[in-house]
Amino acid sequence: MPVDFAEVERILPLVAKPGRYVGGEQNIIVKEDARVDTRVALVFPDVYELGMSYLGFQILYHLLNREEWLAAERVYAPWSDMEDLMRARGIPLYSLETRRSLREFDVVGFTLQYELHYTNILNLLDLGGLPVRTEDRPDALPLVLAGGPCAFNPEPLAPFVDAFLLGDAEEAAFEVLRLVRIAKHERYDKETLLKELASIPGIYVPSLYVDIRDAQGRLQSVEPIEDGIPKVVEGRVVEELRPEFYTDRPLVPLLETTHDRLSVEIMRGCTRGCRFCQAGIVYRPVRERTVAELVSHIKRALDATGYDEVSLVSLSTSDYSQLQQLLATLSVTLRERMVNFSFPSLRPETFTPEIAAYARNVRKSGLTLAPEAGTERLRNVINKTNTNEDLLRAVDLAFREGWNLVKLYFMIGQPTETEEDLQGIVDLVHDVVKIGRKYPGQRRVNVSVSPFVPKAHTPFQWERQASPEEIREKLRYLLDRIRWPNVKVSWREADVCQVEALLSRGDRRVAEVIERVWRAGARHDAWNEHFRFERWQKAVEESELSFDEFTREFARDEVLPWQHITKGVTTQFLKRERTRAYQGKTTEDCKTGVCNACGLMDHKVCREIIARSKKPRESSEQRAQAVTATPESPSAAPAAGLYGRGKKKIRDAAPPTPVVYRLRYRRGDEVRFIGHLDMVRAFERAFRRAHLPLAYSHGFNPRPKISYGPALPVGMTSDAEYLDVTFETRPAGDIVVSVNRFLPAGVQITEARRLAGKTRALTALIDRIEYSVEFGEPRDVRDLRQRILAFLARREIIVQRRRTDPKKGERISEVNIRSFVESIETVSKGRGLRVLTRVVEGRTARMDEILQALLGEPREAVLLYRVRRTGMFIRKGMDLVTPMET
Repeated sequence: MPVDFAEVERILPLVAKPGRYVGGEQNIIVKEDARVDTRVALVFPDVYELGMSYLGFQILYHLLNREEWLAAERVYAPWSDMEDLMRARGIPLYSLETRRSLREFDVVGFTLQYELHYTNILNLLDLGGLPVRTEDRPDALPLVLAGGPCAFNPEPLAPFVDAFLLGDAEEAAFEVLRLVRIAKHERYDKETLLKELASIPGIYVPSLYVDIRDAQGRLQSVEPIEDGIPKVVEGRVVEELRPEFYTDRPLVPLLETTHDRLSVEIMRGCTRGCRFCQAGIVYRPVRERTVAELVSHIKRALDATGYDEVSLVSLSTSDYSQLQQLLATLSVTLRERMVNFSFPSLRPETFTPEIAAYARNVRKSGLTLAPEAGTERLRNVINKTNTNEDLLRAVDLAFREGWNLVKLYFMIGQPTETEEDLQGIVDLVHDVVKIGRKYPGQRRVNVSVSPFVPKAHTPFQWERQASPEEIREKLRYLLDRIRWPNVKVSWREADVCQVEALLSRGDRRVAEVIERVWRAGARHDAWNEHFRFERWQKAVEESELSFDEFTREFARDEVLPWQHITKGVTTQFLKRERTRAYQGKTTEDCKTGVCNACGLMDHKVCREIIARSKKPRESSEQRAQAVTATPESPSAAPAAGLYGRGKKKIRDAAPPTPVVYRLRYRRGDEVRFIGHLDMVRAFERAFRRAHLPLAYSHGFNPRPKISYGPALPVGMTSDAEYLDVTFETRPAGDIVVSVNRFLPAGVQITEARRLAGKTRALTALIDRIEYSVEFGEPRDVRDLRQRILAFLARREIIVQRRRTDPKKGERISEVNIRSFVESIETVSKGRGLRVLTRVVEGRTARMDEILQALLGEPREAVLLYRVRRTGMFIRKGMDLVTPMET
């Protein structure tokens, strides 16, 4: 049964960002059909904004929900304020679709994207009403499953997870869930289910394996406990990225997320072979989607989402072999829709003038480049083959094309690093600063520094991690020298990286550390404000382990805790790469036609990459002709930009006449926990989906010309919200009908009116706002009236307002709210109030402030009352008129 959501709604007004916990996203899939007999919870062990940005769960969510018998639902980690209230009220962790508690699912599936999520995994199991250890969960279901890149060393989580899905899940997940369905109907016991799971390729069941150690406690092997269990488990690979893996109707969150855009996977895997990079190994081999399929998918997905940005996602987007053709083909469609490109991962050597031209009008939050090391010598060691000249050319191009911010990522503490390499970082940053000075305006540089952490299944998996003291000394070296005013340096703390190494290279003994830390109160360790290194130190000591045991250099013939897990890349290849690193030799990208014998040569896609690379390469003129011949792209020249720059002026064409409409809309209970800025984004998406001719501002970051009335506070509903929207031309059809089709549930336009001539902004026009307050239970009417009279009789009611300034910290100001309150009266025999407030130059009183002063109750109490905005008005003489009447 679902949780009592009325109880949840009673705590939501008390937490930050309550919209995280309500669901209701556009394109959500809620399946209560009796034909559903298997339910899986897709659990992201961090907050909603991060989890909703994870493309892997978007893929699985829609893929699984296509099956009539399956329901996939989403669960995210609540922030600490929400968790505390949930535990205090006995509310279990629940899904956003049907609001079932975690223990009601047949499968609870975690994604392992980052080692510091591990304590959250235990916390979420416990909050969901499940024992954290598999041995304490005797029933076959729910099955606790985990996958993702960190699953390639599953041992630290082995006592908590029933089974790990290694590698690509698009096909393997169905094999697991079909077996779970059978187990549910035939009432398998847990042992039977786990043994059958172990027979599925790519599934590792840790309870069927045991550590073998010698008399000194050194690991000798990880062995299956009986015959028939595979000695080595190899991660799954889907040979091609099939169109059916990708939905045309991705989830659209109502809350702003980390990546608030249409994310489209164009390629999976990487052939570059950076020696520190785990993702480059575990996502091999490289598979690409075709241009035709991508363009078709992006068009349909934009129609279903209304996003204004498309992110082309892969480990290295600029390595996509058909990138320029894709950009040329897409640019016409995106220019017409006023949609931007986003490039999350570009290499300096492949950031070309052509790519920059296509991105010319992207909202330039910053161009990210990752040189990783300060000298070419060290870049050769890690097999990062770009040069200083590549980086400086890319920076110069970015600044020239309008980027004001360049972000540079470096890693310190890498194998063979010397002081000369650290000085190389300083010199490289200085060179970037000097390039920025050539251009007008302020060109900023953000430098991010991360300590090297050795990862399983990489050529550097045997390497020693620098101690915290060494890392701090290296950081001091950089901070003492990188001191230019337009350069900001950020870094990951050395202690955090110590814990990351413990978890990334740990064995089963580390599970005890994780559990001790969690029981000591660890939550959200991936967030600096929650991470406490002292907890980890104490837990390591109490478990009779040491950090040095897992951060030391491992011997080349040593048995590694993950040696029974593989993605198919051989240990011989990794050792060979490590040797080449210490020789300062780079290894060619296998796209050049040289097979490096990593172990994946038998995959069809690898053979195709080698064969394709041996074909004669097209000249740039041939590529340009091929692009021009594409039906979509006769006018897709990069120089035109995304918004038509470079087009010839048509002399006889009269410019369109903009028209302005004022819309009145209501906001119901479904969206009362969604903030004003999130509602702004929802309207912009709805207008784009309705294909209405929005007018845009000019400049580098064009925005729709839409202005809104005073913001509705989170937690309230409203019968009378207003916005003014400008169109390039008069829209065809009924605006109300067109836009209402695409607004979130609970938002409805009730009236539209075309405005004539110039009009003032709504925030300048509106000077009265009316609210109704519902107490729920009747109150003493006489007492209320006395309180109202006393409130209105006062000349001053001073309240303190706190706000956090990113630079100056918390700031406190005092406001006299009495001057903003025009009238208060009781309604419904003491069950509520009607309050009329004034708005003066955009300033007014908050309803929680008024109620606290009026009722003498704390903020936590008054936030629980239901408040509805019933009207917004303009004072004209003695009358109040609505904005629709002006």
